[in-house]
Amino acid sequence: MKKILLSIVLAAFAFAANAQFVIGGQVTLNTNGGSTWHNNAANEYTIPADINTNFVLAPKFGYNLNEKMHIGITLGFTSRVYKDYSNYAALYRAHKGFEGWDKTTNNGFYVAPYFRYTFMTYNKLSFFAEAQLAYTMTPKGKVHSHNTGVSGVIDPHDETVEGTTTSNSLSIAAVPGINYRFSNHFSADLYIDLLGIGFVNQTTHYKDKVGGVDVERKTTARDFHCVASFSTESLADHLNLFRLGFNYHF
Repeated sequence: MKKILLSIVLAAFAFAANAQFVIGGQVTLNTNGGSTWHNNAANEYTIPADINTNFVLAPKFGYNLNEKMHIGITLGFTSRVYKDYSNYAALYRAHKGFEGWDKTTNNGFYVAPYFRYTFMTYNKLSFFAEAQLAYTMTPKGKVHSHNTGVSGVIDPHDETVEGTTTSNSLSIAAVPGINYRFSNHFSADLYIDLLGIGFVNQTTHYKDKVGGVDVERKTTARDFHCVASFSTESLADHLNLFRLGFNYHF
């Protein structure tokens, strides 16, 4: 019995020594916005563009099965803030100095197991394809609605509504990429998100008061999509197709 236990322990140490475990991850922050300015004989006005800010923190854990195959899992935290001016566009046009927007904030989590196959290596560069399966859950978020008001047209208000949106999504992606090995312990991955299939189920639950009366509505939306981007023009125009991650090997 002792010999069997000793053999198991030695086998476990041998596996750990050769498994080449990898710890890495990605940090992403992007935001976009702007404004549109108009001037004509009747009026001069500026309408802000919608502002969309996304933050992703995604550590990953995996190991190399051999020189070509690698498996692992990514655990991610996402945060999205979307500021929407479209509901107040007409008031911006008609009333100089008016300000109004609806801001939606959602935080989410995702789990994404993956399998990577390295099909070519040249010096410190490796070219790979990675299959990813991701489940994303966005628990209750909030909506902050604000406007400065227009006398006789719309009353000013500033309120935050909690518990407004929930969503769950499942996606499958085939992602090509490039790995660069700085040393025996450090490397970087450049992902190019070209092909993906996804399903999103989203429930929006909205509560508000209108004229002192409680108003509540609930909607459910489902979306199935397939995305493929292969042209060099689209790669140059859409930098969000590229993701950069760093790894530590031990």
